[in-house]
Amino acid sequence: MCETCSSGEYYNGVSSECKLCPKNTFTTSGAADINGCEACAEGGHSQPGTSYCDHCLSGKFYNQLSNNCELCPKNTFTISGARDINGCEACAEGGHSQPGARFCDQCLTAKYYDEISNECKLCPKNTFSITGANDISGCKPCANPGEYADVGSGYCKVCQQYMEFSETDQKCLCLDTFTRVGVEYGADGSCTCTFDNMKGSCIDVYEEVDNLTLSTTLGTLKIEPGYWRTGGTSIDVRECPVAEACVGGNGTDYCREGHDGPYCNLCADGFAKDPFLLCQSCNTTATSVVLSILFDLVLVGLLFGVGVLLKRNKAVYKRLKNGVKIISMGFQITASLPAVAPALPLPETSKEVVTTIQFFNADIFQLVSAGCISAGFNYFDRLLMVTLPIFLFCSALVLAGRKSKSNGSRFFDAAMAVLYLTLPTITTTVFGVFSCDTLDDERSMLRADYR
Repeated sequence: MCETCSSGEYYNGVSSECKLCPKNTFTTSGAADINGCEACAEGGHSQPGTSYCDHCLSGKFYNQLSNNCELCPKNTFTISGARDINGCEACAEGGHSQPGARFCDQCLTAKYYDEISNECKLCPKNTFSITGANDISGCKPCANPGEYADVGSGYCKVCQQYMEFSETDQKCLCLDTFTRVGVEYGADGSCTCTFDNMKGSCIDVYEEVDNLTLSTTLGTLKIEPGYWRTGGTSIDVRECPVAEACVGGNGTDYCREGHDGPYCNLCADGFAKDPFLLCQSCNTTATSVVLSILFDLVLVGLLFGVGVLLKRNKAVYKRLKNGVKIISMGFQITASLPAVAPALPLPETSKEVVTTIQFFNADIFQLVSAGCISAGFNYFDRLLMVTLPIFLFCSALVLAGRKSKSNGSRFFDAAMAVLYLTLPTITTTVFGVFSCDTLDDERSMLRADYR
């Protein structure tokens, strides 16, 4: 007669006996072999040799040691219950759950779950979370040098152009050569260069320009006093030979009143240069020009007459001759200081002395404001007016000396005295022809006359 295994058992052909179905399987009427022991459905569990499966509720798993359904751990879940702890699935990245949860809650990007307050909080500054985080350790720090993240960021950012990240201040700061837009570091925390070259890029701030004005462009760039540039599109900022002539600013306001042209080195109509190369308002008439010329001629005549008288007393003449030369040369050098070294600072009293002794240079353009009489004077006119009259006058004296048998030496001495008196002015004027300057707008002109 055939025997049937009981519920929860299967027949083992090797041992020819009924054995219990394994754990987490069952059979309601016995089974012909082990394959007849059916596995428990998802979430079900059973002891060996049972005819049915028990089922843990959602959020629980079966603990074989305690033979009880227990809560799935924190940050895991199960929808239908689990036969063991392995069936409690971990929450996805950014998800979180309390023990015994059937599903996970999810913090949004840039947030992490705070267990104490049981809420999602923003990731701290300079950390980020792409999908949300289970806890604060899931807010990852920025990995690369120079990167930063604001509070509650889903990614790290690189400082904007012309900025760098400050480890001390923990924020992006403008480079030293650039000026910040706005007063505070807000959402629009960008920097603009102090001025750009009209090509979309920035240029470092020069010492010659005002770098305190915000959002300055090349066209509105302010030049510091003592400097000049050719125009609003030029990045070539140059030092003025006469610093007081250049008052700085922008646009057409680089020059002091009465000054104009390159380096503010020309005088406007109605102005003429004083001994210190500053343009002063004209107060000269044709009569004063003629009187000044006559004064110089009378002075030369007096010096010539004194020389003739002194020659009669040779002892006195020898003693005074060299002394007068030294004193005269000293006065000439002093009178030439403004033209030779215009940047040399002088006390006001010294300036008055220099102005007073200009006649020692015998320069008609310093003695009178000849530019006020004719606005058309340029450097070549000056060259002719300084050299040609002296050449003709000295030539006349030499010719007169050759014709005079008794007083020939006196005429030669007079010619030498005139050349000696005018030598500084003539040499300075002649050598001024050879020095040229090329501006960034491709204009080339004499340094002595920027016309």
